[in-house]
Amino acid sequence: MTTLTVDFPQNVYERFAALAEAEGKTMDEYMLELVEQALPPVSYAQKSARDILKEAGMLTELSDELKALIGDDPPSLDEVIEILSNAGGPSLGEILDQQRGPKP
Repeated sequence: MTTLTVDFPQNVYERFAALAEAEGKTMDEYMLELVEQALPPVSYAQKSARDILKEAGMLTELSDELKALIGDDPPSLDEVIEILSNAGGPSLGEILDQQRGPKP
């Protein structure tokens, strides 16, 4: 979780503290609920996984060079996995992990 520090005037802080206490919540819990209520809802159901990944900068279009190598009849995922398994090299998961780089 990320920390955000906000400076409130004392009277505003005291009002927040009183409201949080009245609801039996910590200030952190109370403020997080208020912020979440203020944000517009995120509707992932209306977006495809491809769109979500693309918007997050985690997916790009294939280059023309790669498209040419793949051709008009690309192999299925199962076929790719089988080809890589038979080749004796790293698995598809290992290749993807290597391409992504180390996790933060």
